[in-house]
Amino acid sequence: MMLYSNRPLGALPYSLCVPSKNALALAAAVILISACSGSGSSSDPTDPGETPVPPIGEPPTGEPPIDVPITPDQGFTIGEFPTTSTVVEGGEELDIEVSVLRAANFQNDITLQIEPTFLSDNPQLGFTFEPATLGADVGSTNVSFSYSLSVGPMQATTLEVPIQAVSGDITEQTNLTLIVNPTPAPDVYLLIGQSNMTGDSEPGSLQNLPGQPDAPDPRINQLNVTNNDLNTFPDLASFSNAANNSGNPGIITAADPLHELLPDGQATKTGNQIGPGLSFAKAALLNTTSNILLVPAAWAGTGFCNTPGNLTGWNAQARENDRMQGTGLFLRAVARTNTALQETGGVLRGILWHQGESDEFNAVCANAYAENLQSLVSALRTDIIEDGRGNAARGPDSDVPFILGTLSRGSDNRGDFSIQTPEQQAIDNAHRAVQSIVPNSSAFVDAQDLVPPAFPCGDDSCIHFGAAAYRELGSRYNQALSDILAR
Repeated sequence: MMLYSNRPLGALPYSLCVPSKNALALAAAVILISACSGSGSSSDPTDPGETPVPPIGEPPTGEPPIDVPITPDQGFTIGEFPTTSTVVEGGEELDIEVSVLRAANFQNDITLQIEPTFLSDNPQLGFTFEPATLGADVGSTNVSFSYSLSVGPMQATTLEVPIQAVSGDITEQTNLTLIVNPTPAPDVYLLIGQSNMTGDSEPGSLQNLPGQPDAPDPRINQLNVTNNDLNTFPDLASFSNAANNSGNPGIITAADPLHELLPDGQATKTGNQIGPGLSFAKAALLNTTSNILLVPAAWAGTGFCNTPGNLTGWNAQARENDRMQGTGLFLRAVARTNTALQETGGVLRGILWHQGESDEFNAVCANAYAENLQSLVSALRTDIIEDGRGNAARGPDSDVPFILGTLSRGSDNRGDFSIQTPEQQAIDNAHRAVQSIVPNSSAFVDAQDLVPPAFPCGDDSCIHFGAAAYRELGSRYNQALSDILAR
């Protein structure tokens, strides 16, 4: 006789005999067989040398009922799972054995599945049953679980996965507790644009001592990028050359100015101005368990139009208009992001853009801004190499978040940017309409209130934000990212 129970084997206090094949009463994934030999055995159930075997379906005298009873109308049930199982987001598959306990007279095929509504609510959960259908002579299957990387960082979460066994109109269900841990891969953010992304705050405004707002954080790293210098980038090929875009070491603790190279052997950078990138990363740390890796790739005084030597332009492709030929900065942004992803195994979590000032001085440039912006973002989302999210996260309409900021509206004795020209309005109108220009996962940061006296202007004139405004901009960039991920 075979008996099936979800109790531990050691908890069964009696032995079972199998006198013949026809005595087979139950079949399951957990099988206990106690063979009876002719030596010293007795067929008398009252013999004190033997433990009486209770009738089929009845527990031994004094023992509690079997935990999972098999009844004729039930036909089968699902065996026990481990108390908890753990899978890592974007990591290796987790294999778990699933056993099915069936009555001997239940010979129909049984199909294993995850409850469909749960699957639609948890699209990142992947699974495979092998085999998915169990014939009468198969008592168990293997299920492999995976959890794909999401567009944004996640926190550890616990899922109660409803596993179902189905045969005809009979469905049995039991839950598997599955803990999903976040990926350890760093969150990678590309920083692009012109001077308001590189950072042109008031000279000497850097506050980077411990406890100060611009102090480095050990969880925030950056690509140690080479300086913005046409001697470093003399021709178009130099912009896409990976070796030309970062120093040694390649990855360092992020420190303002982010776009300044830290030479090997030098302890700190020499610049004393900031941009919005580091404050953004500090705010983003609150929503991730991973480290953050910034990829600085902005260049002051650059745009889609009127680029020096047609090199330092942001065009994804050279345009027919002679003013819009430069593609070097697009190529450089791709090369730097590729290096960061390859060296760290990170995940591209977003692209931050602050630009427009260099395109506001010409009506042709300003009116083409929206089209140029759309082409740039589509090409970045397509041409940057795949990360752990795979090809689903690449392509012109991918969901890699894209966030930009509006132009400065500051005013002081050096100039007044509070009233915009038609060209400036055209560019900021494109900024504010970014969700219609750049499909999928885009947002803008409104900076029109970051003006003196509460937010002093930066270096040279109020075309640049000051340090207080950059710190606030960084926080707003992060809020915009959170809003995208919450949609």
